[in-house]
Amino acid sequence: MVSLSYQSIKDIEIMIVDVNDHSPTFPHTTENASVPENIQNVIVTTVKAEDIDKDSIIEYKIKKMIANRLQLTLIGTIKIIKELDRENTTNAMVSLVIEAVDTSGTNASDQCYDSIFSQNNSTTTIVNIKILDQNDNPPIFKSSYISIGVRRTITTGKTEAFIFDLKASTFDLKRHMILHLVPESVEPDPDSDQYSVHQFKVNGKLTYSIDTLLDQKIQELLNTNKIKACTGSNEKTPICVTGNGTVNTNIQLEENMKGYINIPLIVKDAAGNSTTELRIYIISDYQTGSILINGNKEYVQSIKADLMRILTQLTGQNFTADGIRPFNTGTFQSTYLDFHVADPKTGTILSAKAAIQLFDKYSSQLGVILKQYSILAAKTYTETQAQDDEGGIKTTYIMIAVIALLGATNLLIGFFFCSSASRYQRKLKAATTKSTVDQDKGGTETHPGTNVYARNVASFDSNQFTKKEPIRGDEEKGATMDMYDDERDVQQGDNESLAMVLEQYKKEKAASRESLVPREMHNGHLHSDDFTHSFDNGGLELSLETTEV
Repeated sequence: MVSLSYQSIKDIEIMIVDVNDHSPTFPHTTENASVPENIQNVIVTTVKAEDIDKDSIIEYKIKKMIANRLQLTLIGTIKIIKELDRENTTNAMVSLVIEAVDTSGTNASDQCYDSIFSQNNSTTTIVNIKILDQNDNPPIFKSSYISIGVRRTITTGKTEAFIFDLKASTFDLKRHMILHLVPESVEPDPDSDQYSVHQFKVNGKLTYSIDTLLDQKIQELLNTNKIKACTGSNEKTPICVTGNGTVNTNIQLEENMKGYINIPLIVKDAAGNSTTELRIYIISDYQTGSILINGNKEYVQSIKADLMRILTQLTGQNFTADGIRPFNTGTFQSTYLDFHVADPKTGTILSAKAAIQLFDKYSSQLGVILKQYSILAAKTYTETQAQDDEGGIKTTYIMIAVIALLGATNLLIGFFFCSSASRYQRKLKAATTKSTVDQDKGGTETHPGTNVYARNVASFDSNQFTKKEPIRGDEEKGATMDMYDDERDVQQGDNESLAMVLEQYKKEKAASRESLVPREMHNGHLHSDDFTHSFDNGGLELSLETTEV
């Protein structure tokens, strides 16, 4: 039986179909771009994501953006469709969240294995767009009218003096304590620093108050060539305004000058300009008032603008601060705010007394204000000066009294010192005598070192001791005794003891002369040329020192 086997070989071709199993990816998690402000219809940048799947179709969407400002096309192009304002954008930066989505749809593989390949098919990136600044904000004066006051004393002995800075928010008190302090005259420029450089300039002719003849006085100075041209300009004016906003006087303000000067001003940069009128009042002492405030200079400077504005609104008169100065007192820290008041209708300056009367007139309305700003008193400037002078006189008197007291104390010390020295000299005289026994007028024997003997004989001349001059006559010794009481009578037993001491001294003195080398005893009582001996005899302590003269 024959069995047959059949075998057939056939090649089967298997096609591997791409499955959409990868999400699109961006090359960077964040991307940066920049664009100038104030432009539109400009492409900022283009984003592009990659998908390794063969049939993937990527589309782009903005998940977070500024509405109606930017446009993102389906192919990833970011375009400005409406101008961006750097000054109104936080940190001058726009951040966009861009999403890339694979929109290729499903395929056969997805139908069979949709549970396996149901992965996320999108990804995101962040695009940061920096808005570049342009000079698009012109400088703007805060007010169409600026009023300041200047004291004549700032130009004493000179023609040019600093008044104030139009750009500065505060003025340097160290330069001029009496200058007017105002808030910043120009609004802050929102542009960057490179586009915030402003140029100030006088924008016309200066005018003067009519009723004060100030115009006539200025014209006389011009006619006599006493007014020089301002720096950087050919204009000869009594007030100079520099390009950086510094205002200086150009004449020496005289005692008979009063009134005000009107200066038209313009400030500009590449973005535009703004104008105002600067009125400078020439203030005298009798036109200056002073408000005493409980606080230091820093506190007063922080409230002065608000205080002047409130007083102006309340009274209908223009209050303007002229300076800050400390009040000399040791009880509490306080400061004077000097000011002047101008009539808004006529432009004339009120006297200081009239300005102070406004506080009395509106005292009921000012009650809360006085408490809020710690106002202690309102006075004329001359009153405060007199008070300061009085305080200075009082201080002088106090200093004189202190010096006199110290002098009296020194005199007392000197008196007691001299008294003690005199008493010491009397004791020294009483203890200084000859080494031999003598008699007093009554024939009674006296001994060296006793007060009885000291009263009957004259002491040595002090010059003999200081100058070490030789003493004529018998050999004399200096004796010092502590007798406890200057008036104590010497007893007979003491005389015998003293004789013993003198006898012992003669023996020891003779022995000491036999030796050429100075000797000292172990107890310290004997020296080569000096003799010291002490003993206790019935409660009487005797100490004897002798020195050969």
